[in-house]
Amino acid sequence: MNNRPPRAILLPVLCMLVACTPHGAAEAQTPPPLSPSDAAMQSALVAAEQGRLTPTQDRALANHPLHAWLDYARIRQMLSTASAGDVNAALRRDAGQPAGNALADMWRAELARRQDWNALSSLDIDGSDSQANRCLDLLAEAKLGRFDAGWTQDARKVWRSGRPWTSACREPMAILEQRGGVDDALRWDRFDAALEQRLPSVMREAGKGLPPDQAKLAGEYADFLGAPRDSAMAWPKTPRSRAVIAAGLEQDAKNYPDNAEAALPKWNSAFTLDDAQRGRVLAAIARASAIDHDPRTPQRFTAVPASSFDDALHELRTRDALWRGDWPATLAAIRAMPDKLRGDTRWIYFLARALEQGGQREQAHAAYVDAARNSEFYGFMAADRLHQPYRLCPLPTPQTPLQSVGFQRALALHRIGRNDWANREWTAAAKTSPSAQRLAAVRDALSQQWFDRAAFGMDRDQPQEMRLLELRFPLHYQDNIERAATASRLDPAWIAAEIRAESLFDPRARSNADARGLMQLIPETGQRVARRSGIAYVDGNSLYDGPSNIAIGSAYLREGLDKAGGSLPVVIAGYNAGPNAAAHWKSQRPQLDIDAWIEAIPYKETREYVPRVLGFSVMYDWRMHGKMLRLSDRIAGRLDGERIAPTCELGN
Repeated sequence: MNNRPPRAILLPVLCMLVACTPHGAAEAQTPPPLSPSDAAMQSALVAAEQGRLTPTQDRALANHPLHAWLDYARIRQMLSTASAGDVNAALRRDAGQPAGNALADMWRAELARRQDWNALSSLDIDGSDSQANRCLDLLAEAKLGRFDAGWTQDARKVWRSGRPWTSACREPMAILEQRGGVDDALRWDRFDAALEQRLPSVMREAGKGLPPDQAKLAGEYADFLGAPRDSAMAWPKTPRSRAVIAAGLEQDAKNYPDNAEAALPKWNSAFTLDDAQRGRVLAAIARASAIDHDPRTPQRFTAVPASSFDDALHELRTRDALWRGDWPATLAAIRAMPDKLRGDTRWIYFLARALEQGGQREQAHAAYVDAARNSEFYGFMAADRLHQPYRLCPLPTPQTPLQSVGFQRALALHRIGRNDWANREWTAAAKTSPSAQRLAAVRDALSQQWFDRAAFGMDRDQPQEMRLLELRFPLHYQDNIERAATASRLDPAWIAAEIRAESLFDPRARSNADARGLMQLIPETGQRVARRSGIAYVDGNSLYDGPSNIAIGSAYLREGLDKAGGSLPVVIAGYNAGPNAAAHWKSQRPQLDIDAWIEAIPYKETREYVPRVLGFSVMYDWRMHGKMLRLSDRIAGRLDGERIAPTCELGN
């Protein structure tokens, strides 16, 4: 029996303001069978990778838009015996395409393995601009005895990098050194670049060729970054020593803020650190203190010079004030933010909250109105404070025909299951295509169930794109979601929001931690929940079945909600960080207002995840039902609360 509520339509006023299309999504259909052309390419690629592609197959697909990838697959399989003529012909055919660039990178490394320096030197396809490729080109020129001023300049540029060298760079860097191209100044340049990036191992390596007294000092410098020691008082009072002292104290403050705070006056007196160096150390002390919820944190933030605050530190000071329930300090911290940061919806909302707590109701009201203009979690929370409808101004999905060859190749690769290659093609096409073509590609990608383009294909800096809500919030498995919601007594919009956040509706998604399927369940968890809930389960691969995954994941959410006493934000936090971590955070501040608790979550990923899922739940409520349950009701577990229709009007 289909229990789906009848689809609503947008408010008439909203349809007058923007072109409307039906927003209730029917159950997405299984992708159609591959076209003969796609099926032929799919078979040919498999044959190429198994070394059994026939010349007839290859010729038959010569004009196929994915032929460059067939070249790549064929040559990769036989790389060690490939002929230069065959590869060069493919490189000329495929020049400028992602497949051609990938082949060029592979072939450059193969020519170096063969020590075919003439061929490597004459290779006129750039491939990727990587350190390894630059070093292979340097090596080829060196082996051919071509040491002009340009070679030395390019080699010194690689040497000067503060990052570790790739294996391809070892020999050309040794040749540069043998030819006298590395002086003490260049070694110190590499050392300083590594110091800037806080890489002691590279600092040690850079100092090895220095005169003994300087090499010893460089080693001591590198050691100081791991453990400041008093023997450094004997160092020369130079700018480099001061930079190392500041960097070492900064590193030490991350784990031992008390030690760094106690030691700073001594080192500052001995080496006369400049204001920026002192500020960075004080900022590191305050940062570590806030993370540890040390009661001295407010004083430590006060000690940090204003010039040493970056956006992250401004936000951390505000979150620390929220965590402590100190609304006056929250207000002061937000007012100290730079204008651009203070204009973020979350900080406009918390400015309003702090003003309201301080009795400045008129100013608070104005700030809530400002925040409520934005269609995201804190904008919705502001609208709830004002008792206003949520502002949604959807635009219809663009119908521009897709003409970009690069995006067409990406879509074709996705259809035949070559997702890594599809992503390469998409990335390359997005760099050169106009936004209209990118949006057309997103639309066509969603039609063939490549749902993650809804996130990775949109430009968040373009307000008009953020209004393409049907593209941004695809909906699949709606019948299964609503059945699971009924069975588990959950809000279906929450289930859809979790799927959007976890897998973007990809039933084959798998994480590095072996979380699988739409709701990213670990096999052990899936088996345990399925057994308790009476849901069919064979093995971990059962989680790749969309309906099964939704049923098990929803039952798991129900269990979490029951254990958390109905606190939806705590359950969502636990879904991301683990239920024990979320329960611990809640127990630390049980009386904290839930919005402040969310913003004060110590894990950045989880802190962003919780409002994202809650905001998504509003969008999926609209997509599925046309009206939305208020977030304040959803958070409180009042699923029978008022459902509101969206508006494009601005409140006041």
